[in-house]
Amino acid sequence: MTQPPPSDSAQSGPQILESGAELDSVDRQILCDLFIDARNMSSRDISDKVDVTPATIRNRIDRLEQSGVIREYRPVINYQVLGRFRVLFICTTGSTSSKLVAEHVDGVPNVVQTRVLLSGKGDLHVVGTVTGTDTISRLENKLSEFDLDVEDISLIAGDEASLDTEIASSEGTDGDGE
Repeated sequence: MTQPPPSDSAQSGPQILESGAELDSVDRQILCDLFIDARNMSSRDISDKVDVTPATIRNRIDRLEQSGVIREYRPVINYQVLGRFRVLFICTTGSTSSKLVAEHVDGVPNVVQTRVLLSGKGDLHVVGTVTGTDTISRLENKLSEFDLDVEDISLIAGDEASLDTEIASSEGTDGDGE
């Protein structure tokens, strides 16, 4: 049985995370800047914005990493420049644990992302890279070996990631964006 998400309640000041880490305005600035450009953002650049020392920023980043708020840093690859296209396979895992299947599917050549949903049809989304329709068919056949029902296949035209505006804001909200 899954637990419902926590309720949205008015927040002001630091937010306590599940790991016990607090998210204050300095942490928010760190997350915003790293989200925008982690590769080129220095501790000095961030510290200049929040009026603390670069050492404090490095310590905060370490704390955010250790608490699991920041899990990893990775490049965003433009597969089209490499002559490849991204394809979304919407799959249903049936009685098999979708998380377990996702762990195995992650190792399949050309699979670059898996997303596990909590329940229902289409509970596993698999993103793969392909060069054409032959590659799509091969990848679909490979996914079928994992006892998955491929419900739908779509080419991905584009997607954008953005930082949650509540995290970016130094002010808490009441969940209604006000």
